[in-house]
Amino acid sequence: NVSLDTVLEDTSYGQIASQDPTPDEILEEKETKGLLEESLGILDERKRRIITLYYLSPEDLNLKDIGGIMHLQPGRVSQLKNRALEELRESFSI
Repeated sequence: NVSLDTVLEDTSYGQIASQDPTPDEILEEKETKGLLEESLGILDERKRRIITLYYLSPEDLNLKDIGGIMHLQPGRVSQLKNRALEELRESFSI
């Protein structure tokens, strides 16, 4: 027989995956955001705003939210976001 008290006393903390990011993950995210912010200058204003709202905003904005802000249909926001990402990819591959 195993009592609940015995189970609660188990100290195998390492087996539970932490949901908190590690310091390395936090640093990598900050570096990635910094690179993205520096690269936004190649985009036109509308694409830059979409990328900023989608990836850099403190709120978790989706395509519908951004469409509401910019008075665009979510499908159009998606098209512009994808074009912006392609332009950014091309700029990194130079």
